[in-house]
Amino acid sequence: MLLPLWLQNDTWGREYWDWEHQVQGESYSEMVPRYMLANPDAFPNWRADGRNIMSLYLQRSCVSPKSMGDVYSGAWAYPEGCGCCGRSLDYAPMQVGAAFAEYGVRADSEWARELARRQFILATYDCHESGVVEDGMDGGVVVAGGWFQVAHPLPLKYVLDGIAWLPKTLGANRENHIVRSSAVVSHVVYGRGRIAYTTFDAPKNTVDVLRLAFVTDGLGNHEFAWAVWGDPELVGEMQPAPG
Repeated sequence: MLLPLWLQNDTWGREYWDWEHQVQGESYSEMVPRYMLANPDAFPNWRADGRNIMSLYLQRSCVSPKSMGDVYSGAWAYPEGCGCCGRSLDYAPMQVGAAFAEYGVRADSEWARELARRQFILATYDCHESGVVEDGMDGGVVVAGGWFQVAHPLPLKYVLDGIAWLPKTLGANRENHIVRSSAVVSHVVYGRGRIAYTTFDAPKNTVDVLRLAFVTDGLGNHEFAWAVWGDPELVGEMQPAPG
């Protein structure tokens, strides 16, 4: 019942407990499109609807003159909403950027992948090596002083989420990582030129994505995976990555 009202400002709002929040917010602007992406059979218009909800949020969150959400040297920075958070401009781009990253992969949209990259750039500069977070666009503490979960756990979750969907762009160079799996990884061993891991199960259409520091001729031990998973359609591909 919400989609017919997708342009109404509070349709994707009212998510906070500490104020009425009658405007579009970042959580529903991320979670609703991603639910559509994960369930395309239930939402046959997911490409347009998901894109529209995410894009609408970029426009609405940038209207406050106190926040001055904008594109800074090509990188998106915007607050948690049109009436919130002053010059704290990094949390929403990470969260909504992850949705753009997933959309870019599922819809094979270079536009969305590039938009995601531009939303993660500035969001990774807040934390000092000491663990202190300065979330103000111009330096200093704004929201991070009173909200631990947005200063530390949220960036960890969404930066890893961005890497999961855009490992070629956001993944660490010269390192080996399992960045995404639709199964539960129960054990992994990293070695020189080798990654060995097991998953709890491997239902049909399971997808594993790895960022590798080496080139392999094929997929190494995946004959073993074919035998264990019993899936004759198991396929893989290698793509070059920078660094």
